[in-house]
Amino acid sequence: SPDPDFQHNVALEVWGEEKVAALNERFKDWPQVIPHNLGDIGYPGVEGLYIFHKQLQAAFADGLMLEYYRQYNTSFYRPDVYFDTYTAIDSTRLKTCNETSLMLNQQSFLDITGDWDGLAMTTQGNLVGRCWGGHWWLAPSCRSEPERCIPVLT
Repeated sequence: SPDPDFQHNVALEVWGEEKVAALNERFKDWPQVIPHNLGDIGYPGVEGLYIFHKQLQAAFADGLMLEYYRQYNTSFYRPDVYFDTYTAIDSTRLKTCNETSLMLNQQSFLDITGDWDGLAMTTQGNLVGRCWGGHWWLAPSCRSEPERCIPVLT
């Protein structure tokens, strides 16, 4: 196919190595349009979850380090006691599941996880994310005791 006729190519704040890899893969047949990294944009950025200092300090005082992912293993620890439950969040300020990507086809999610319980079939036959309380998708480990799960908002 002929080369696209681009005058300018600019990408700002491409976060995540997988996104850069996807960009390179998508345009592999047109290497001349892949943006070159010319350096940072003038401020540092970090990907990850933010935990308030209050929760970190309270957990640390009890011997739990919430910075370390293994401390979230509820078979051994109770990290949930340092956070509000999902029911404490004002759901009127959240989008309903019908307004989110949960309603997109979730076949690839099913193929990877095999998690049928996290999915629902619409009357039109579409495989979508199952919604709890109109606003929440619950991970498999949360479904038996959702009040012990730590809500994550994105």
